[in-house]
Amino acid sequence: MGTPQLEARVVFDPFGSGVLPALIAILWTVQTLLIPAAYGKPAPIDPSRFPRHVRDVIIVSTAGPIATLALGIAAGLV
Repeated sequence: MGTPQLEARVVFDPFGSGVLPALIAILWTVQTLLIPAAYGKPAPIDPSRFPRHVRDVIIVSTAGPIATLALGIAAGLV
């Protein structure tokens, strides 16, 4: 914990990143109108390493949803 990991195995969840997207993709092919999606395990953080605990935890907590929103907007513009 504490070291950034670029390996997919660290955040890969077999159900959320494997089974669920496959199931949704199958349902999507039969016109159920569901968009395939996946999720991964949350990355662990160590708040004791932050100089300002409360502010930095809030920044880290909002970074994921903001990145998701930005990627969604970018994908919508393409």
